[in-house]
Parts: sequence; structure tokens; C-alpha cells
Amino acid sequence: MTKVPNVVGKQEADAVSAIKSAGLTAKVVKEYSASVTAGVVAAQLPAAGAGVAPGAEVGIVVSLGKAGTAANTVPNVVGKPVAEAEKAIKAAGFVPLAVSSVTTKTPAGKVAKQLPAAGAKADAGSQVALLVSKATADTTAKVPT
Repeated sequence: MTKVPNVVGKQEADAVSAIKSAGLTAKVVKEYSASVTAGVVAAQLPAAGAGVAPGAEVGIVVSLGKAGTAANTVPNVVGKPVAEAEKAIKAAGFVPLAVSSVTTKTPAGKVAKQLPAAGAKADAGSQVALLVSKATADTTAKVPT
């Protein structure tokens, strides 16, 4: 397993470089933020320190800076199958961006986490990152019979 580096607060180029240096693949989502400077990573999926397979995708949300009044509400798609989640995101006026990762609590093909969170306000056309479970990690011990 490879540990995901902490890239929140870094410039986009530095964050992508750190992710690649860790042997992982960066997937960039850009969205407006009232509190994060343009070009800076506001969030990441999976979280820093998470153990992932070498070459896994790490989604980063890079701020576009402040925008006009955000009018659309991000729907809650956590726990939904990825196709259903993407349809709901599109229907709300956003662009879905799926990032796959192994999770321990979410069944394969379902959304484990989303950014921005459900209920957040965002401009129409901005991206919503979806952390989609590739498979549920087996955390049970196998006992020979």
C-alpha cells in the first residue's frame, strides 16, 4: 500500500508533483471557493495518510477563487451507485468527476464520499468529485477449516 500525501493548501503544480512522486495518479477538479485562493488545493480524496494501491487515483479540488453568487445546491449522492450519483449531479447542474479507490466500508461501485459536501452551494457547471469504491477491502481474517 502507498500512503496518500497531504496536498491540501499546496499550489496545483506542487500537489500534482507530490502525488506523482508517491507513485499515484492525480485527477484535478476545479471549483470556485470563497475561502481558498485561486490555484490552491482546497480538498483531496482519499484523505492524506490513507493507504491505497500503487498507481491509484487521488482527486484534488483546486480553487478557481471567488465567483458570483452560487445558486445551485449540491445533492447528496453518498451511498448511491456511481451511475445514479452521476445522473443526480448532472440533473443539479454540475459536472461529476469520479475517482476510484478501495474503501473498507462502502460496497464496490458506490459513492463513499463527495466534494463539495451535500447541501453546499456551488455555481452551475462546477465539478463535484465522487470517491467511488473499487471494492470493499477484506478486513476479516480467514481461518482454515
